[in-house]
Amino acid sequence: MTLDPALVDASDGPAVFVVAGRCQDTEFDQGAHRHARSQIFGSLQGLLSVGVEGVMWVVPAIHAIWLPPHHVHSARSHGPFNGWSAFIAEAACENLPQSPCTIRVSGLLREAVLRASTWPVEPLDTVREHVAAVILDEIRTLPVETFGLPLPKDPRLQRIARALIDDPADERNLELGYNDTPCKCCLAASMKARTLGCSRRPL
Repeated sequence: MTLDPALVDASDGPAVFVVAGRCQDTEFDQGAHRHARSQIFGSLQGLLSVGVEGVMWVVPAIHAIWLPPHHVHSARSHGPFNGWSAFIAEAACENLPQSPCTIRVSGLLREAVLRASTWPVEPLDTVREHVAAVILDEIRTLPVETFGLPLPKDPRLQRIARALIDDPADERNLELGYNDTPCKCCLAASMKARTLGCSRRPL
């Protein structure tokens, strides 16, 4: 996926434009950034993690992440990735979700964004406006799903969490593998329970 960075901050141009593509041999990693256009992006194949407002989402192929305009976020793939991203002009976002959220991608939304990904970034004709309207309607009406976990506030547990985000296949034991932090197994489990707002039952 290639994109002129100026386009995501442009108030003119089409109400909706979409980019799609695959990263077969390399992972992509976008640090924290923001832009004037809203963004919805998802995976067709592979795994994507998205960080926004202290929450980390891991996005499988059946879900997409919605970000309203100007929200700081980061994104990275884990292994080969094939996905899409739609950018929507701020003026077209009035009736769309006002907070970042996860939605389950419908077949209609998936096919509409893939069709739009074949268009050049230019003013839309009448037929393309209809497809863009379908994309907006799907974003507005699809049910929101809870699909993220808050990052721990404790710096010791956050260090472990970020290490696992960087390498989800990491199989090190919390106590033995992360002994460069003062966080042991029981402490990690207790802090995780407090972070997620649940109780920890003894085994």
